[in-house]
Amino acid sequence: MQLRQRAVYVFAALILLLIAALFIIFSFSLLPFEEVEHFLSVIYGSWQVAAAALVIAIFSLWLLSVSIKKKEPLKIITQHTAHGQFMISFMALESMILKSVKKIEGLREVHPKIKTKDDQVDILLKIIIASDYQIPAISNKIQETVNNYVEEMGGITVNEIKVYIENVVSEGSPPTSKERASKEKGREPDGQ
Repeated sequence: MQLRQRAVYVFAALILLLIAALFIIFSFSLLPFEEVEHFLSVIYGSWQVAAAALVIAIFSLWLLSVSIKKKEPLKIITQHTAHGQFMISFMALESMILKSVKKIEGLREVHPKIKTKDDQVDILLKIIIASDYQIPAISNKIQETVNNYVEEMGGITVNEIKVYIENVVSEGSPPTSKERASKEKGREPDGQ
């Protein structure tokens, strides 16, 4: 749960506790009626109290809409076997894709995106390649490698693999984010 969400829930809980405490105080006559009457006479006709009530009402409606909102479905691929089924998360599949292409020469960076529709898996690979490599050849190699690895290791039939060349960089160009991360860890980048 996000910090903002927790803060909203805490605030809502405090408001509800305050309302419950007021009901308990009034129902058990813990405050003399004269004090309650005095309090009501003070807030009667007060625009400040009306503004505060409006803010609380808007906040309550927003909280209600957030709680009713549909949650995003889990991003998984379900496979059926003779003994039941297994599920692979998109994150696991993305890791498999990255592992499969890490030794392809000329590939500088890969960002996989996975989509499923009607039990079919489509993969979009946004890549950055070195300028000394032919785009059709490296694209074909990537598609073949990813398809074979995902089908062999995950048992997933891939419908289509699209390769989108985001950039072509020369060997002397600044390092990509993948290469910077590898250097920060004190090792050579994968696939170089």
